[in-house]
Amino acid sequence: IVRSCIMCLLAASVVSAGYMAVTYLDTAERIEDYEQRDAPYYVSNGEYLPSDIAFSEDAFHPLEPIAAEMEIDSFEKRYNRIIADCRNQMAEENVLRVPILLYRGYRAYDTATGDSFSMLRSEDGTTGIVLPGGYQGKVCMEFKEPFLWRVSEVISMAAILFLCIYPFRSKRQKKRMV
Repeated sequence: IVRSCIMCLLAASVVSAGYMAVTYLDTAERIEDYEQRDAPYYVSNGEYLPSDIAFSEDAFHPLEPIAAEMEIDSFEKRYNRIIADCRNQMAEENVLRVPILLYRGYRAYDTATGDSFSMLRSEDGTTGIVLPGGYQGKVCMEFKEPFLWRVSEVISMAAILFLCIYPFRSKRQKKRMV
């Protein structure tokens, strides 16, 4: 029964992947774009943008953080992690806009104290980190995976191990019976 289920799932996967490939190849248009754009910040067709962000052709992320009346000494971006050494020159809260789209799971904090900062989404989708008046230090913004993601990874790994080990185990049991 297990083998039959596995074979049905594999057959369904192959059929659906084949159908998708044939449909895509029949309907796809080849477009060559020779504009000089910074590839990591290219918006493409906006498919990964949050639903409440208006897509526009010039909706590119800035390469550097942006803030009014804020001194930014250093800035480092590696994948989905940003570290900015900055000083808020205002006496009240100020917003440091950083070149990452704000999704659930991001957090911003001071690297020395661990104090958290609130974040907001700007009109173009970039993230604004709200820094208190007179703040000086290193701000880190990074993505922290939800606990359930890790649980699902463990479940997936257990299922893969089961599918790899089960056929050999059942063959050994059949040999013992003979």
